[in-house]
Amino acid sequence: MNISFSLAAKRLFAAIGLFGLSISSLYAGGFISGAEVRTQLNAFLASQGLNAAPAIDDARQFRACSDALVFTPLFGSFQTIQIRCPDKDGWKIAVRSKLTDRITSARKTAQTMPSVAGQTAVVVNKRLSKNSIISPSDVSLEIVPTTAGTDYFTRLEDVVGRRVKRSLRTQQVIQARHLQTDWLIEKGQPVILESRIGAVQVLSEGIALHNAQWGELARFLNIRSDKEVFGTVMSEKKVVIRTKTSQK
Repeated sequence: MNISFSLAAKRLFAAIGLFGLSISSLYAGGFISGAEVRTQLNAFLASQGLNAAPAIDDARQFRACSDALVFTPLFGSFQTIQIRCPDKDGWKIAVRSKLTDRITSARKTAQTMPSVAGQTAVVVNKRLSKNSIISPSDVSLEIVPTTAGTDYFTRLEDVVGRRVKRSLRTQQVIQARHLQTDWLIEKGQPVILESRIGAVQVLSEGIALHNAQWGELARFLNIRSDKEVFGTVMSEKKVVIRTKTSQK
């Protein structure tokens, strides 16, 4: 009897061990980390001539997809990217790309330009139509006359990915008034809503209902309560909700 029990126990424990191994293998191959998602996003941005530091938690886990992830610029620029798993029951998230640099070769060219009477500014390489998005190949750094004024850009990264308000001709110096506002928070962007009840801090997920800049009072959708709230933009992620007391 003891021998039979011992054999049965061994078989049971062996079965449990195999089951645990198969579950571990499933989870190991069934998820991808935030670090891997960020690596793929950086590769996509690099293919567009852009460098960035996306805000994705390395430790976050996403369900693996049977097909490649799909990356789509939102709101007409590369400032916010939608990452989508194309599976039938796939997931999607919106991420601020945090563009950091563009076209190193162009910058080096500007640094080696001869010193002449004038100033270095970003100019258009070809005609741009109204509402078009500026790509890295559309602009360059050139020496322009001092009569070009002061309302111009000296870094390519300040204009690439932004949308123009009007048509621009070849070799025209890009000025701030030529570009649409570079919003800190854009419509549809995920944010963290912060509110305080006495000494208690409450954080919840929200969605911006329209574009907003730093310090602006804007409307947001509280995902948990499915209600619209007003909040002050403190950063590209943080919004402080106005309480009934603060609204009086």
